[in-house]
Amino acid sequence: MELTLISSFYSLEPFMPAIRNYPASKIILVIDAKKGDPELKKNLDLVDGTFGKIAKIKTVFVDSANVLGTVRTVAELIDKETAEGKKVVMNASGGFKLLGHAMLYASFARASKIDKIVCSAMKDARLVELPKLSFGLSDAKLGLLKKLEKRNGRSVDEMAEALGKSRAMIYQHLKELKEEGYVDKEFNITETGRMALL
Repeated sequence: MELTLISSFYSLEPFMPAIRNYPASKIILVIDAKKGDPELKKNLDLVDGTFGKIAKIKTVFVDSANVLGTVRTVAELIDKETAEGKKVVMNASGGFKLLGHAMLYASFARASKIDKIVCSAMKDARLVELPKLSFGLSDAKLGLLKKLEKRNGRSVDEMAEALGKSRAMIYQHLKELKEEGYVDKEFNITETGRMALL
């Protein structure tokens, strides 16, 4: 089975342990930087010169300050690669912190599709395998989040009726979702809740 390495990227140091341990037929570099950045261009040229003959290399530019948008983009990359029958290893080592976080959140949203999640221990170039976590929401809570996303002013009672659940059950789920950061104090879906629905 072919392997795709999806990696956050800016420089070579955090990227190299992942590619050494997981030689891929396709490398997707997720980058939070301006395309004209000379340091980035130099590093991309090095990757292309070193690995371009053995792997297809694709670059995807994102704005990691838009965490939800970045998570959505990376989740779509995972979906596309796995739909083509490829194994996916996620490397969340390079780039800026928000980008690394977004890479992890996308991995959580697609935990069943990811083979491994890795990160470079920069001091000694050792690769650390991270746990494959998920957002861990029950079908009932996911259903409630979907209703909240399309709430359009509907009351909790109306949502309970639409879901065929008791008002007490809905309030219990809402309390737990609020504690976990998926909804705010007015029970509006948060950005974290939207990530869980991707």
